[in-house]
Amino acid sequence: MTLDVDESFSLTVKNSAGETADAIWTMSVDGVVAINGKTITGKASGTVTLKTEVGGVTFSCIVRVN
Repeated sequence: MTLDVDESFSLTVKNSAGETADAIWTMSVDGVVAINGKTITGKASGTVTLKTEVGGVTFSCIVRVN
């Protein structure tokens, strides 16, 4: 995903039943994005990897902020 500063998107993970899971995202670098629930907002130029684990499976998303 590529964002501009102050641009946002919603990041969701679905469990094996197809329901939206309560994912708690962690980030590899602080300060590049802000996470508020499932809303990810670009805060500063850079690249960050977001990760969460749902049902024993790890999911990740690379976010680049321009």
